[in-house]
Amino acid sequence: VVKPATEAAMFASLAWLRADVPSGRARLYRLGDCQALVQSAPGRAWKACERANPFLGLTDSVPALRYEDLELKPGSTVLLVSDGCVDQPNLEGRHFGLDGLRHALRPGIDPAHLDLSLDRLHSAILRYSGTRRATDDQTAVLLSVGELPPPQRS
Repeated sequence: VVKPATEAAMFASLAWLRADVPSGRARLYRLGDCQALVQSAPGRAWKACERANPFLGLTDSVPALRYEDLELKPGSTVLLVSDGCVDQPNLEGRHFGLDGLRHALRPGIDPAHLDLSLDRLHSAILRYSGTRRATDDQTAVLLSVGELPPPQRS
């Protein structure tokens, strides 16, 4: 059921990653149609996060939020994307999808140059679409967990 005051295409998505970096534990909350992929180490397969929540603005009530617990050790990478990245259609109407994201990131991520990986992802979405026009906003955030310095002693 859509809230009466919400127009058809006026929903919002939110990804919230709460991390305790020293322990390597994190909790991911996703509301709406944003996607998340996690790579536990360079060269490993990208795992899709499964637990999502309703769109923001969809109902008047606030449901109990579902979350996914993640283990983020040094070398882990997290990709958060809006539905505009995943749902970008090609000329035949097929969506870029999670497989498109995985393929675009297959050459690997250089933690020192995350911006280049995001540029490569954006270029792959444009090539796939066969056009320069996006059908929705396209937001992507790439996070890499590096080595932590040793604790300082006083």
